[in-house]
Amino acid sequence: MTNRLPRFRAACMIAASLCLPFGSGCAADADDAARAAQAAARAAEAAADAASAGTDAAPAPSAPADPALRASLVGRWAMDEDEREELDSDLELRADGRYEFRLRFAGAERRQHGRWRLLGREAVALAPESSDALALATGRAYTAEELRQAAAAGSLEQAVALGLVPAGPWLMQQPATAGEPVSITLSDPLVGVAAPGAAVAIEFADGRTVEASRVAGNEFELRPDPARAPPRRIGVRFARDRDYRWLALSGPLRRYYALLFDACEAGHCGSPPVLLITRQRGERALNAGFGLYRRR
Repeated sequence: MTNRLPRFRAACMIAASLCLPFGSGCAADADDAARAAQAAARAAEAAADAASAGTDAAPAPSAPADPALRASLVGRWAMDEDEREELDSDLELRADGRYEFRLRFAGAERRQHGRWRLLGREAVALAPESSDALALATGRAYTAEELRQAAAAGSLEQAVALGLVPAGPWLMQQPATAGEPVSITLSDPLVGVAAPGAAVAIEFADGRTVEASRVAGNEFELRPDPARAPPRRIGVRFARDRDYRWLALSGPLRRYYALLFDACEAGHCGSPPVLLITRQRGERALNAGFGLYRRR
């Protein structure tokens, strides 16, 4: 079977605004893109002013720009079911000015906490304070339809080879064999953002640490001898890090690992993330261009 590197869905989705400035080319139309770019510019200017003054970019909860609008946004928002596909995400905006973001994707869960504020009446600016910077995807179960495709093809392996079902969940469970490369992807789980200058490595039980070679963009590979010793942990060293950030591994060396990282926490955000306030289907929604959070 051809060793196909799995391609997880890498589209500009709503929760991507937690890692990238809104208006980065993902907006649904030109008007939204213009509004989003203006909001992001205001957020960046406010953050720069706050940094030069030695203060936090988020305002005190006691002085909201529009109390009625702010109060109407407090609560839990979840990604529209029509937009979810392989991911599940929700955002809680709290009355005290705090927020919590949760993302579940390919068997991994990532959380982010921080403060939020209004930008006029058009957008919500988020100021991340802590985040799960790195997570290891473990795959997902194939759907009934995908399993029917596999049965028609003769086997799940054949269905993967023919491109009838996603390769990732299958490859994540397959032990590596001698002579075959171990593929690793490092990306933001929603938009596939690469991390310039990052290094990826696997440490083995016999003490060896093997650094992967970057193939292209966010794709890496290494060719260790899987028979020598099982893997102990996998790690990433971002450009601004002195040491690796490690995640534990169990079982034999696998053919594919997907590492999910938070671009903001890793230092790849150009400006504070924002969510555009809009209306869809007669109700308020938070829009980052390619998907929506709706009230839950």
